[in-house]
Amino acid sequence: MWVIFFLLGMISLLVVYSSTTALVYARAEVDTWRELLSQLRFIVVGLLIVWAVHLVNIEHYNRYARLMFGLSLIAMLLVFVPGIGVKINGAYRWIKIPFTGITFQPSDFLKFSLMFILAQELAVRQKFIENTIGKVSRLKELILRKNTQTLIEVDGGVNLETGKRLLDAGVDVLVAGNFVFNSENPADTIKKLKLL
Repeated sequence: MWVIFFLLGMISLLVVYSSTTALVYARAEVDTWRELLSQLRFIVVGLLIVWAVHLVNIEHYNRYARLMFGLSLIAMLLVFVPGIGVKINGAYRWIKIPFTGITFQPSDFLKFSLMFILAQELAVRQKFIENTIGKVSRLKELILRKNTQTLIEVDGGVNLETGKRLLDAGVDVLVAGNFVFNSENPADTIKKLKLL
């Protein structure tokens, strides 16, 4: 993940440098290096935010996902309130934080909270797909025939019964998140899965 973040940051620096070079040619008051350093500052701040966010246990985000979603919806409506919502580039989709000069788009927070709500809902509704057994068997045959080191991993609806069937079909890795964490004794459930 960090490599991808770094590469995207470097690409953004190239884009900013390239576009400001054209602006310098068209208008003399634009300073290419100032714009480049400004973009670099945003990358460093973004990196620090990503690092801090990744240190927080995912359960904290899940616990407050609905609250964040509700607050984001309210913020989306606040963009239309005079004095709070501001018009930038012809669109009222920004909120200005008083006395700071900082503006932000509440839609970004809405996207973030919606991602957690959808992930929760999909995890709860995830069921085992019966034709997975046949597909795993065929895939295992292909892997053995081609003599590759590929591992087969299955996630979704894995429990003691389906886990045994999947392992018999050739699965190498089982992901049993809901089954483990929704059980009364997760440590015991993990031990039972390891005995399959």
